[in-house]
Amino acid sequence: MTKWWFKFSLASLAVALAGSVAAGGDPLVSEAEMRLYNPLIAPMASQGAQSAVGGPDILWVRPDTTQTVQSPLEIQILVIPSETAPVDWSSLRVFYGALRFDITDRILARAQREDNQLIISAVKVPNGAHRLLIQVSDTQHRQVQRELVIRVGGSRP
Repeated sequence: MTKWWFKFSLASLAVALAGSVAAGGDPLVSEAEMRLYNPLIAPMASQGAQSAVGGPDILWVRPDTTQTVQSPLEIQILVIPSETAPVDWSSLRVFYGALRFDITDRILARAQREDNQLIISAVKVPNGAHRLLIQVSDTQHRQVQRELVIRVGGSRP
């Protein structure tokens, strides 16, 4: 009988051998990463926002998470600071999938920040369901996190 950790290690090795995803025309997550880090969508439905009292809030602007969208897509996130403290952008973390694979560096390599918005244009992802967990704190260390599921079906030319 094969141990679960051995299977996981082989899958991790396959992802590593496939190469890391760089900024530009490459997808934000590869199909191999999608299969490895995001195996279960339905049992863990989106939890919405979880926030410390008095902390910032995260609003998902684009894409519409109630619809199936096409790749490439634009991701737009609005972080609303509290009245007492600004957002600490250095605390931003973005995790992918049920296993919470950290894709913060990939997001920041593509993102533009305008005031309290984070905009990532021309994001290529494979068809399927993609779970993102966004975490950010304010300067008083009050953290907010929001989990969202984006469903992608098809691609634009």
